[in-house]
Amino acid sequence: MTISRIWTSALLTLLLTSSAAAQQQSNYFTASDGVRIHYLTEGDSGSPVVLIHGFTSSAQGNWYNTEIAPLLARNHRVISIDMRNHGESDVIAERQPGIVRDVLELLDHLGLEKVHMHGYSMGGYTTLAVLSYAPERLLTASVGGAGVSDLPDNDAPDAVYDWEAALSDRVPTRYPIDLQAVAIPVMAINGSDDAPYPKTVRMTRELKDFTNFVLPGYHHMNAMLPGTGYGERLAFFLEQNDVGQ
Repeated sequence: MTISRIWTSALLTLLLTSSAAAQQQSNYFTASDGVRIHYLTEGDSGSPVVLIHGFTSSAQGNWYNTEIAPLLARNHRVISIDMRNHGESDVIAERQPGIVRDVLELLDHLGLEKVHMHGYSMGGYTTLAVLSYAPERLLTASVGGAGVSDLPDNDAPDAVYDWEAALSDRVPTRYPIDLQAVAIPVMAINGSDDAPYPKTVRMTRELKDFTNFVLPGYHHMNAMLPGTGYGERLAFFLEQNDVGQ
């Protein structure tokens, strides 16, 4: 390869990298309790997709280092939140989960009535809490590394529950949810070595419109890596359920 071709190739790589970086925008808003919340946006058109990362991760780590957010941004407006105590958001308590209310307030801050919501692990349980508490805010709900535990390891759909406390405390992993009443498409993606069926048996039994992807040979910590098919399956699910949006 000649020097000229080497420089041309290097310049092209730099331009592509700069272009990708320029599309990713860093933003902040202040939650109702004064906590500063950071989020990333990418994509100028299409229906909104809110991505919620896992515990101890971040928007950058969960969605950009894995190449998932840029993939979705080809056809969607992607919003990736840093939950409080994570990423570039304010740290109120070290190594503690975020809270569900921050996600709902982000939707209000951006003026979004309905979104596709997807979360991994802690973010998955956040998504399921929103599905239970405020299903009218969702076009679809999808989770990775998470699911709805079967009874008796979860609260019954008609159980008395203090949602105000749950929204403001650490992300809950159990709460009353009437899956038979859910009217929107729901999906789960789990590695085959991450107990995919115990997490989704109730979802399979009770949801009207449920897609269950299992990634063979992957576990909780590597299911999202490039090459596993995680991002492609999520993109496919969104496209299949984006008619008229």
